[in-house]
Amino acid sequence: PIVTRQPANPLKRTREKVSTQPPLTEKRSTMEETIWASVMDNSTSIKDLFGAREDFVLRTPWLVLSLTASYLYFVLVFGPSFMKTKKPMNLKNTILVYNAVQVAFSTWWFVEAIMCISKIGFFEAISLAAGCSKANPLVQAKWDLLGYWYLISKLVELLDTVFFVLRGKQSQVTFLHVYHHTNMALSTWYFIKYNQGTRSMAMGVCNTFVHIVMYGYYLLAAMGPQVRRHLWWKKYITALQITQFFVILSYLGYLCLYGCSVARPFIVFSSANTGSFLVLFVHFYLKSYNRTKTTKTNGIVQEVESSATKCDVANTTKMNGTVQGVGSAVTKPVKVE
Repeated sequence: PIVTRQPANPLKRTREKVSTQPPLTEKRSTMEETIWASVMDNSTSIKDLFGAREDFVLRTPWLVLSLTASYLYFVLVFGPSFMKTKKPMNLKNTILVYNAVQVAFSTWWFVEAIMCISKIGFFEAISLAAGCSKANPLVQAKWDLLGYWYLISKLVELLDTVFFVLRGKQSQVTFLHVYHHTNMALSTWYFIKYNQGTRSMAMGVCNTFVHIVMYGYYLLAAMGPQVRRHLWWKKYITALQITQFFVILSYLGYLCLYGCSVARPFIVFSSANTGSFLVLFVHFYLKSYNRTKTTKTNGIVQEVESSATKCDVANTTKMNGTVQGVGSAVTKPVKVE
């Protein structure tokens, strides 16, 4: 029998093999998304354990209110009374570790926030902050987690004042210092609770950058006078803090003018809160760095020292054959959020 070969079908196409491996440029992005997807699932599980979308810190204000009330009682009432009969504690090593941890945490938080912003784009982040677009679930999960740790850091920073009291430096527990730390603990809880997202976290980016510089200075200063004498730039930290408030007020002004769904109470409260810090810090800067103040009573130069002086550095002067103490007019930058 004759076998005839069927002609090849010109319409039949051979299936090409398609690689299922992602390009090298996408592997890192895919891995990051996988990690953050896991983080989002775990974060949701934690929040579900304590209530829908809320964890034990954010569920009610009572934990933060209790901590701040205890803080105020200790630094203003119990602590000063207790330390009257006690020698100042030597907390050098503790403060070194504390400042190092603050620098490490602020650096980590700042880098993570910048990576999050760079992933979606700066203008897209501003658009999210203004409520003009919807955040990617992974981005929102990351912001929520960063916001949670930002609030925890504000509660930990209450130890700044506690260390002053235990070291016998009650003069450094000023109104500005106490108001600042109390206000930041309470207002941060409000921001994270009711304004989750880039809207409130954008202010945290400015703050953590300032904290990297500020706690870096404190870390170096705590190493001793050999290092401290070379730290000539501490007054510029206060200037950086003041600049931070101007940036935040400008940002709030942008949200007020161009925000699509920004609550007015958020704008009003944030502006008033930031404005109060700006006034107090400008007053502190002018009082501390623009003049050297001395007093003269009965021909004797009396000791003059800023209530916010970080270190007990004193110069001396001789008058009528008597050496009198004259406190350094150079003060520490106030720890700001």
